[in-house]
Amino acid sequence: MSTAPVLGIKVTYPNQLLEPSYFDLQFLGTSALGSGYYDAWCVDADVSLDVFNPVNGVYSATLAAGLYSSYEPNSFAGAFPSVEQPGNFAKVNWLLNQHFTAAGAYTINEVQAALWTLLGDADQVAQQLQNPDPTRVGTLVAMADQHAAFLPDITDNDPNNDEIGLLLDPWKDGNGNNLREAGEARQQPLIVMVKSAALGDRVWHDVNADGIQNVGGDGAYTEQGIAGAVVRLVRDRDGDGAFTSAGEVLATTTTDADGNYVFKGLAPGLDYQVQFFAPTGFDAASPRQQGASNAVDSDGALSDVVVLSAGEWNKTIDAGFYKQVSVGDFVWNDQDADGIQDAGETGIGGVRLTLTGTTGSGEVIVRSTVTAADGSYLFDALPPGTYQVSVDADNFDPAGALSGFQPSPISQGTDGALDSNASPTGTDPVTLLSGQSDPDLDFGYFKATAAIGDRV
Repeated sequence: MSTAPVLGIKVTYPNQLLEPSYFDLQFLGTSALGSGYYDAWCVDADVSLDVFNPVNGVYSATLAAGLYSSYEPNSFAGAFPSVEQPGNFAKVNWLLNQHFTAAGAYTINEVQAALWTLLGDADQVAQQLQNPDPTRVGTLVAMADQHAAFLPDITDNDPNNDEIGLLLDPWKDGNGNNLREAGEARQQPLIVMVKSAALGDRVWHDVNADGIQNVGGDGAYTEQGIAGAVVRLVRDRDGDGAFTSAGEVLATTTTDADGNYVFKGLAPGLDYQVQFFAPTGFDAASPRQQGASNAVDSDGALSDVVVLSAGEWNKTIDAGFYKQVSVGDFVWNDQDADGIQDAGETGIGGVRLTLTGTTGSGEVIVRSTVTAADGSYLFDALPPGTYQVSVDADNFDPAGALSGFQPSPISQGTDGALDSNASPTGTDPVTLLSGQSDPDLDFGYFKATAAIGDRV
């Protein structure tokens, strides 16, 4: 089950270390978010944050806080029940990405007032903040209202849109005391601006199903990307592995013409998984995590959990898909023993056959079947690989389907679909790539019933 991670934070007021903001905030003990200080702001004017330390008279406190993405309302709704307009966090993200206080264009109070107004606490602004200019606050709100679809993006190298607001729900003090259990009021939720993260890469046609992207250079083939493949960003909130509960599907996209995809505006420090769906015309995902390089191997239909760092663009979550292959055809009574299927020569039913082979990823495959009444057989739904078919020895037992038969000569004539392909030990190995089939693996047998001669 995936729950909000709980992190140690140090909150210092007033801001003294970075550009003007309401708080400086430091994450404690988490490499994904670094050890430096970040700008932080108040989220909910209805709740206070007590950071005064009576021992030294400093407004600084160490707390434990739950971590949420401001873009996941299904995840943070229970932690921030008094936030009136949670759907406006995209506008808040845009507002704080502009760094209006850094150059002195707006004051801390004006930006904080605009933030509260966007989140539904306009009535609290005048009584809790010192003299924010209502006209200037209105200007900030009006500008933010034009960016309801804002999404942080580290992939375009624009410094005015690369930070994401992480929501923090403080609930323990530095000594581990549960403030809520102690009867204290809910602490002020905070939003802290950090570099966002991104995740994604490629869905490709794994022609040999080895789970590794072949990019040429070995004289074989270059495996192409698959356009239009459906990809989901998910989090398993209830631990059932199904991703059907509310809030578990975080985003959905499709691959471009080259098979590439990307999810932007992700929160560092949170866990994500990527779910891939078989594109139209494809049967199965490639085996996962083959080879030594995460950048070119397949992560299968569902990736492992990924936790991103601030500013990280993870380009290693890929998925290969392939089309299944098949082999088969016919075991027949070769009445004239010429090794060629002639008109009127019938199939032999009940013949036991065994397929053996190795898939592109090295998995050993062994399957058995029995010919139908008309002598036909088929091994299908196979991963691409190298296979051969043999006739089981017990077919020649007195009660076997081939009792009294002998194998016909192989590779006779010019039509590979009509000749006998197999020696007594089986067919030659045949290598099949994605979507291929070999329907011409035939076995001819005849009975030596004719004789001539007498005596000299």
